[in-house]
Amino acid sequence: MQMGPTNSTSNMEGDDLSGGMYLSATDEITVARQSGSATNPMRFDWEVWEYIGPSGGANEFIVRSRDIVTISSGASNTATLTNTPDDIDDCIPIITGIRTSTATDGGDDATAIAWLSGSNTLNVERGGTGGTTVVYVTTVEFTGSNWSVGHCRYSHNSTTVNGTLASDADGTTGSFDVSDWSTACIFYGFSGPTNGQQAIEDTSVVVRNHSSSTTQMTSQIDAGADTTGSEVFAHILKHADMNVTRYTDGSSTGATSDSIDITSAGLTNLEKAAVLYTSNSGGTGTAYGRGWRNARLTSLTNVDYQAHRTGNNPTLHQLEVIDLSGILDEETGEPTGEMELVALPVLRVVAAPKWPGSIEDGVNHIRSYDEIVIHTRCPGIAQEAMLYRHKVDQRTGDVLPAIVDAHNHGWDAVRYSLAPRIKKRPRWGVRA
Repeated sequence: MQMGPTNSTSNMEGDDLSGGMYLSATDEITVARQSGSATNPMRFDWEVWEYIGPSGGANEFIVRSRDIVTISSGASNTATLTNTPDDIDDCIPIITGIRTSTATDGGDDATAIAWLSGSNTLNVERGGTGGTTVVYVTTVEFTGSNWSVGHCRYSHNSTTVNGTLASDADGTTGSFDVSDWSTACIFYGFSGPTNGQQAIEDTSVVVRNHSSSTTQMTSQIDAGADTTGSEVFAHILKHADMNVTRYTDGSSTGATSDSIDITSAGLTNLEKAAVLYTSNSGGTGTAYGRGWRNARLTSLTNVDYQAHRTGNNPTLHQLEVIDLSGILDEETGEPTGEMELVALPVLRVVAAPKWPGSIEDGVNHIRSYDEIVIHTRCPGIAQEAMLYRHKVDQRTGDVLPAIVDAHNHGWDAVRYSLAPRIKKRPRWGVRA
């Protein structure tokens, strides 16, 4: 989750506030910001969930794919999962970030939903149709028999809308009953208005459990919001031994940090706990980043709630505090060591230096090395290396100096990390 720049009280645009992250190695997370956006430090919070039990165990889950889906025109795009799941109905495509190139307003372009179809197709749909939207998705299949996964897709066409839970990955067919919401949590996506409306109130929604039904869920947007074409796609994860405590509030309007007391959740092990956060906001204008907020666990009794700037007007926000310490080993009946969550520290991301020709300079610098070694754990980088291309004159067939702006997410990160060396090198090149 990201909450925008940490040291700015001025209005920001969609590209300035957007960002994505993904696990790029077993000990590394890559965070990407939008090229050309403001250089203010940005705050990102995240958690890593890991299954460390036996293969085929009752609590097993498997990451099937990590995808970066680009929507440069229209409202949607697809990707083929790296590994085909056993059953797409048991999968949750988790959105881990959204970038937009829209440099004026653009909050609607930074919203998206994700779902699976066929045997291995990831579908991503955005709100708005401006600029280029890049959506980061990690698809997880909950293969263990102790897990149950439901889905729910519906149009958010009013202030408060109820959606009916479904068992099938399309979010509309089959029936699903959580039985008890205290053993289920919600991962969701929201795609904003499709008619160009992009006020603060139009682009954020609270998605939560239904107060009295175990076969429905609820979403709520500010009363003045435009909901034309808006959609919610939620994925529900249930485990009988998982305990979920919810906290609801609508009073925090300030900037920086607020503490939320979660003592009643009864957490005993921070490494087996997580928090999911959802909020909406009022505001008829586009004075972003009002409305941009996030939250993270800082202790067994506290959640640190962060807002980008003053003047926030949240009508509602909700925390789901998830306790996984009660998940039992299916053989011994004792608390299992199969689940581990790593709550990583806050990351302050500073924009990489850029200059005219920096892309070409970076490519030339990387090519100047005697050898480029790509680890086998980085198949995406290897694929990009094969697809990276210079532009070609369609009339003459001549190769042009400019580089195609595609298949470059990983290599952009490599260039950024080498920027100090690239800037300092002599113009005739360096051998490393």
